Amino acid sequence: MIVSVSGQIKLFLLMILSGILTGFLYDFIRLLRRLIKHKNFFIQAEDFLFWLIISSGIFLLLLEKNFGQIRFFCVAGIFLGMSFYWCIFSSLILKILFCISDFFIKAFLRAIKICLWPLKILFNLLRPFFLVLKKIFYSLYLRTKKYFYICDKRAKLKTRSWLKNLKIMFKKI
Repeated sequence: MIVSVSGQIKLFLLMILSGILTGFLYDFIRLLRRLIKHKNFFIQAEDFLFWLIISSGIFLLLLEKNFGQIRFFCVAGIFLGMSFYWCIFSSLILKILFCISDFFIKAFLRAIKICLWPLKILFNLLRPFFLVLKKIFYSLYLRTKKYFYICDKRAKLKTRSWLKNLKIMFKKI
């Protein structure tokens, strides 16, 4: 099908918009990479999946708007939109995303701290009891350690005498 010039201009602007959207979505992946450290293999896998999904989405968009025809101005519009986004908006958007993520992380940590506050008080109240238990178990440990040492020495002595008896038996045979 033949698309009019005004339709091609609309398609070009739509491709620029999809390039801007692609850059914005890639900034979310960059945000996740800075928050959670990734190994090189996982970074490459994420990039592969991202570009596979984006290219499929753009192909479906071209299939609906341009009857599946991939034209040079469509590809140029996508690259122009991504370049425009990365040159002008990317650093600002990343700063905003980092501020938002820091706010939510701090709020989440504060909520956990508030939820664990009663457990902390309970632990502080029971700390003297735990210290007494620690002393009792440590003294038991020292006593048993001494007895095990003595038993181990006796066991070594018995095995040595057993080995001597075994050598004597083999000499007699």
